[in-house]
Amino acid sequence: MIPYRKRGRGNRKVNSHGQCAASLLEKWLNEENDYDEKVWKELKGETMTGKEIADTVSQLPPPKGKGLLAKEDKKIKSLDELIKLTKGETRLLYHLNYWDGPLSGIMLWDGEKAYFEFYKEKVIKTPFTEEEKEKWKIICKKHNWKYDKKECIDYEYKWFYKVYRIPKETLKLIDKQHRKFRWLVGNHTDYNKNNDKKQEKKKLKPYFLQHIFYKNRKDIKIEVDKCKIIGEFER
Repeated sequence: MIPYRKRGRGNRKVNSHGQCAASLLEKWLNEENDYDEKVWKELKGETMTGKEIADTVSQLPPPKGKGLLAKEDKKIKSLDELIKLTKGETRLLYHLNYWDGPLSGIMLWDGEKAYFEFYKEKVIKTPFTEEEKEKWKIICKKHNWKYDKKECIDYEYKWFYKVYRIPKETLKLIDKQHRKFRWLVGNHTDYNKNNDKKQEKKKLKPYFLQHIFYKNRKDIKIEVDKCKIIGEFER
């Protein structure tokens, strides 16, 4: 902490507000995030009064993972909405399982690294408009297909996910194994800031490198039943 400042003949303790502010800075440091550590390093060597510490804290943006998503808002939002709401601090990082879309993986949730997992699908059926029906009739006639009114429905599929705060050690193991996956297999499971899979370097690594990874790959157990759900989203 920074409880003293030299002034005149002796040291003067900061007031209670300043002590709370200094404690908050220490808490940020313990979050193990680059931004917080950088801020602390800049302030650690300084000597400030309680007011100066409080002023410094008030000028800083909220720490990542705190306060960017409204806690009282229980409505499940789409991933695109969350990206805008949190200024890019909520997005997919990479998936671990995939079938027509990501089933599980690691993401940023309000700036915090977390584990996400698919849990349900919702199908929305929208009947064709009269104009769309006429267009479909023309397409069927062109390809000699049988026109059926029952087929004049548009289907939209929405996937819903839960976000879990998993143990730090488990997260470190998953990240470590994923780094090896990128080196030996490829980066095709990674996502960019727009939640699209990376387009660059799409080619897989040579088979003998992939073989090395899968031969030494370890199954990492994630017990979601024992983990706290910190959010939900749709995609």
